[in-house]
Amino acid sequence: GFIEADGHFSVRATKEGLYPKVECRFELSQAKTSIHGSSITIMEEIATYLHTTLKSIRDNSASPEYRIRTLNRSSNLIVINYLNKYPLMGKKHLDFLSWCQIANVFIQGNVIHKELLPKAITIKNEMNEKRKVLTWDHLQDFYSIEE
Repeated sequence: GFIEADGHFSVRATKEGLYPKVECRFELSQAKTSIHGSSITIMEEIATYLHTTLKSIRDNSASPEYRIRTLNRSSNLIVINYLNKYPLMGKKHLDFLSWCQIANVFIQGNVIHKELLPKAITIKNEMNEKRKVLTWDHLQDFYSIEE
């Protein structure tokens, strides 16, 4: 439920400028404090697990947060392996599957951003709030119910 509520899968596809850029990242943000206390311990543990850093954001606002962001192959591979073992159940699972299409290109290596850009733009335009097609096929075998 943590990722379903506060996680975000994103694909950046920039065609402006001299060099097209494709980027694949996962972000997880959490309020610094809640009625349950500070979130720093759990967020530090997740950052360590994902081999990334914990950042403090919105410090001057009424709602300061901690944020974890993956940007490299090794961190994204950890996210993929984790979510393949413990899959998401909601709509965010579909965003994860879309995100994996680009993340896996980076994991395989030898990325040519200019060649990947059209695919990244298409996938980006079908993710998150732009998603128009929802399927729940991933839940078909989620639970094993014995008769």
